[in-house]
Amino acid sequence: MGETTWEKPPGELLPHSSNMSASDWQEYVCDSDHEFAGEVYYVNMTIGKTTWGIPQEEKPVASAYSSTSPHTSYFASSSTNPCHAEIAITSTTLCGTKATRGLSVPQALREVWQSSYGRRTERLYAIEQDEKMPFWLTLPEAHVAGRTEHKKYPLFVHLHSGGGFAAKGICTSLDFVKQDSLLMPLVTSPRRGCWDQFIGVAPCCPRLSGMLKKGELVYWFKILTSADYENWRLSAMKQCQEVEKMFIALLFNICSNLPVDAHRIYFVGASAGGYATLRLGELLCHLPAAIVPIAGYYPDAPEHGHCLRTLIERLRQVVVWPLHCDKDQICKVDSPHVHRLYDALRDIGVQVDWVDASLAKGSCKNFHSSHKIVERYPEAFFEKLLTYQRSTTVDPVAYLQQRLRELQSDC
Repeated sequence: MGETTWEKPPGELLPHSSNMSASDWQEYVCDSDHEFAGEVYYVNMTIGKTTWGIPQEEKPVASAYSSTSPHTSYFASSSTNPCHAEIAITSTTLCGTKATRGLSVPQALREVWQSSYGRRTERLYAIEQDEKMPFWLTLPEAHVAGRTEHKKYPLFVHLHSGGGFAAKGICTSLDFVKQDSLLMPLVTSPRRGCWDQFIGVAPCCPRLSGMLKKGELVYWFKILTSADYENWRLSAMKQCQEVEKMFIALLFNICSNLPVDAHRIYFVGASAGGYATLRLGELLCHLPAAIVPIAGYYPDAPEHGHCLRTLIERLRQVVVWPLHCDKDQICKVDSPHVHRLYDALRDIGVQVDWVDASLAKGSCKNFHSSHKIVERYPEAFFEKLLTYQRSTTVDPVAYLQQRLRELQSDC
């Protein structure tokens, strides 16, 4: 969770526009202990006071933005109800981007599902809700190919890492979520495997602008200043029930409008996403078949709604499959927020799956990239994940609706 800086601070990162040329871009290098450190980025400085950073391999050529960019984002207005925000659908293809404005989330999901059946092409959609909770949706290959119209599919819920949070030079964006996801690169690659049968959802943690005090930022289900977050002063946190409600409302809409197999729902995330995976497993302990916190942690702060004892008791209902490297220099295993978690999980029979340092070292050799084992061996990971199924389940729609009502009554 080290602080991220750039050789020349680019400011806030925003989606790049369709009217840029290659000459508008300047080269920068991220030079901190963040997972992006040492990577060359190209930053555009020409759009008012905003900028956009992209990896070196995606640097635009002179004609790249002569027409609609495949990364152009479309936003519509949002309502105050997270279940019914006005949104835009962006369907991502190899040729470009198309958008549909002004739909509610349930309408958008139904439209994407119905229009995609039998098309054999688009499997990845950005569903954008202004600042409410934009997300990526991936569709099963068999559905898009038109082979299994009435089948139910496993659901893969991915929670992104801390690199996507609003901190020095990096901000939450769907582009980051796409890069960070463990499922989407496989879906968009020519490679085929058991991961192709999932419905995938990868939300972007909202900023909640206007709802926070000066200096505060939201880190999934907790609120901290960037200084407290970067320096592991997690006891200074505040619980963020607003994001808890928004996430549950999103899952409610997914399960209400898509054919999700209630026996095979999985929560997965790395680093800050590992924390969020544990928290979501605690909040919705009767829903997932398994949760996979990777290089994660959990703050024990009962006064702020994060009680380690409560977490462990609720996770007795769920298969927990933690992945971590014992040489991790960011989420260190001797940190109280890590070792207390693993000690408590061990008491209920959960063992950490230790990732070899050669896989987890990352670009900065901080050994915080345990998720790379999934990238290296996706068949083994997804095949094992699918072995975890709930023998008895609740109705996910009714359960999520009930949990949402309970959270709303707590506020």
